[in-house]
Amino acid sequence: MTLPLYAGISSTQAIKRHHAALRAVVKEGRALPQATLIDQLNPLIVGWSQYYRCVIAKATFSGCDNALFPLLLHWTRRRHPRKNATWVARRYWRPRGRDHWCFATSDGKRLISHASIHIQRHVKIKGTASPYDGNLLYWARRLSHHPLTRTKLGKLLVAQQGRCGYCKLYFRDGDRIELDHIIPLHLGGSDVLLTNRQALHRHCHDQRHAALHAERGIPDKNPTGEEPDAANVARPVL
Repeated sequence: MTLPLYAGISSTQAIKRHHAALRAVVKEGRALPQATLIDQLNPLIVGWSQYYRCVIAKATFSGCDNALFPLLLHWTRRRHPRKNATWVARRYWRPRGRDHWCFATSDGKRLISHASIHIQRHVKIKGTASPYDGNLLYWARRLSHHPLTRTKLGKLLVAQQGRCGYCKLYFRDGDRIELDHIIPLHLGGSDVLLTNRQALHRHCHDQRHAALHAERGIPDKNPTGEEPDAANVARPVL
């Protein structure tokens, strides 16, 4: 079963095709266990929602969930024609957080909702930007797989989504960025694991170590213990 292609601004037909695909899976799975039906629906829901999350509103995703509910209700009532609605609801739907109607099995396998997929608007690439311009900061925000992001600093910028690990503000072109050990080496912190590293503004790095020195007596940052190639991300590297 193939996913619908992008239908531009007029996405009504794409939504109708998606509803038809969901209906077909539920209808063909009349005799399937609940867990198997969930396994067949989840890839369809996630794939379609991920594909359209840049061009579709959250209300549309909620509408897809609302359209799927009666299909699942009919599926359950057909399996248990002599059971009342309360029994069927307790058997196949379970509360999960704020969602009191989560289609799920007793062992925790659940149907992923369209509305749970995060909307991510597409941001156009700057007209003057090029993958080969050496602007590590810009491409780390846009792409997780890029030659510039394979370095230690690039991986951290991707993981931190272009924000300083201390002040949480976005790095700007021209900012000096330094790598910091979250747990200092002399306290047993790893110098190898990337999870023990964070990218900071130079002044944030100074402020963090000054605060640690005041609170715990941890010495100021040692130049030999920091990343030797702390980068100015606006500087071309190619």
